[in-house]
Amino acid sequence: HLHLHLQATQHLPGSAELWFLRVTQKVKDQADQAEILETLETAVSSAGLQWDSKNLWSLFAMCLTDFGDIAGALSVYQRAVRVPAAEVKQHVIHLQELLVAHAPEKEQDIMEEVVKSVGDVQKEVERRLKYESCFNSVHSTKPSKREMSTYADYIEYLKNSGSSEEVRLVYERCLARSCREEELWLQWAHWEQGLEAGGRLESVLLRGVLCLPNNTALHF
Repeated sequence: HLHLHLQATQHLPGSAELWFLRVTQKVKDQADQAEILETLETAVSSAGLQWDSKNLWSLFAMCLTDFGDIAGALSVYQRAVRVPAAEVKQHVIHLQELLVAHAPEKEQDIMEEVVKSVGDVQKEVERRLKYESCFNSVHSTKPSKREMSTYADYIEYLKNSGSSEEVRLVYERCLARSCREEELWLQWAHWEQGLEAGGRLESVLLRGVLCLPNNTALHF
């Protein structure tokens, strides 16, 4: 199973769900703590900005807590509450619970800082929800025309108000459901090409060619 999960995260590095499965398998196999934590850090670096990343962040904090690293778990939750993703309020609740249980002397200062920032994060969550609510929860189904249009609108929104990594994650989510969309691969490639130092153009083209080996348009 672990080998399959490794291959899956290599093919779809932006999938929070696949990273979650890979790490939970390592935990079940009683892998070395350092190996588990290293994989978790790679996981949140790759997919921690994903809309459905809540379980991944929670697993990271839970593992650190189980390993006795309360400071590390608190730090993870403090990172997670800054991500405009689904159920971000749950991270605030878990952070406060951890503080009450293990570091009550820090609770007031840390929670004051969190409350200051989480309001803006929640507003961004609400802005993104109008796009996210349009997507089918069954990830394996091919996107409808309406969903494809929403993905395109969402990508444009993030190009203007999000980070480059968030744009990539939405491209990846769409292509994970419909990897033979030539036009979408080309749009992603041209966008990467326009970034400083060409962004991740080579990686996108390589993945596109693997999905569409006979497509000459992707051979820049």
